[in-house]
Order: sequence, then structure tokens, then C-alpha cells
Amino acid sequence: MSLLVRVLFVFTFWKPEREKTPTLLVCEEAHNYCSDRRETTARHILERVAKEGRKYGLGLMVVSQRPSDVSETVLAQCNNFLVLRLSNPEDQRYIRALVSDQYEELMAVVPALRRGEALVVGDATTLPVRVLIHEIADKARVPRGHDVDYHTAWSTETPIDFDRVIDRWRRQRRSDVGDNVNNVGQANGSGITGAATAG
Repeated sequence: MSLLVRVLFVFTFWKPEREKTPTLLVCEEAHNYCSDRRETTARHILERVAKEGRKYGLGLMVVSQRPSDVSETVLAQCNNFLVLRLSNPEDQRYIRALVSDQYEELMAVVPALRRGEALVVGDATTLPVRVLIHEIADKARVPRGHDVDYHTAWSTETPIDFDRVIDRWRRQRRSDVGDNVNNVGQANGSGITGAATAG
């Protein structure tokens, strides 16, 4: 991760006319490699990108379900926040500390947000906005990382193909041969997205 980000940072540094071709680096599950609790090379280069990347045309979007675990330096550079439902009190306190005091009452609704509902706070809006993010209409394009519908699953009998599971486990592939491996992630309706981009 650190090598990939460092190469991207150096590339944008030397890229001519970089203002005409800006790049946005999206860091999904950022608490895994950009944690405030662990010293890692990935964290250090992401902190540098957050602090210096904008002037070279490199923006940073940080996505995490545990914002209190993400580097404070990185989140402090974000000028826009898309806050989904957060039930953990520590994460709620952390987000309240990141946004202006004038939004204290608005932040009280964060644990009660519905699935797909979010607060948008920052330079992107004149005032904070509560939005509803539409689900993907084409069910074939919905990433496989969505929440499991436990009620429906437990109400029907579906045998488990243990041989198939063990084969995938051994091959370290979450998809079968021919399937799109990159189709496994999707936000589950909780967390925060912070964007450190110009404007």
C-alpha cells in the first residue's frame, strides 16, 4: 500500500499540467492501514498526501467504519465529510470533534440515520445536508459486499457446499473462476467518508 501511494504521489508531483488531470485516491477500509494506533509506512505517506497532495492535483478520499481508528492528521485535512450511521460512542465523539461546534445538534442524529442516509458537512455545501443515497437499481451490478438479509436467509433452507468453500479458501479467491474478483466491497450503511480535495 505504501509503495503504491508513494509512486502515485511522486508521479503526480512530476506530471506536467497536473491541474488539468487531477487524480482522486480512494482509500476504502482506511482504518486497516492508516490507523492512529499503529506506526506504518502506509500511514506516513497517506498523511503526506493529505497535507501536500492537493497542490499537485492528488486528492484523497478516506472511507472507514471506524473513524476514531483513522489517522487524526489525515482526517484533519479533510474539508468534506459524508457521515453515515455510527453507533459506536467513541466514533460519534470523534466525528463531533472534527466538525464545527455549530453542527453539534445535527450530529446527534448520526446514530439514528437509516440505511443509505447520510449527513454531508463541509465546503461542498453551504449548510449541512441530510441526504438519502439511492440504491443501485440494476441488481446485477450490486457489489457482493452488501449486508446479508438474515431473516430471509434463515427462513429458507440452503445447503452449504463445503467443497466449494474450502477450494476458494485454498486458492485465496473470494470468487469462482471467471467471476469478477473486484466485486466484493460495498459500504454497509455505516461509517464516514472524508475527502481531502480542493474545494
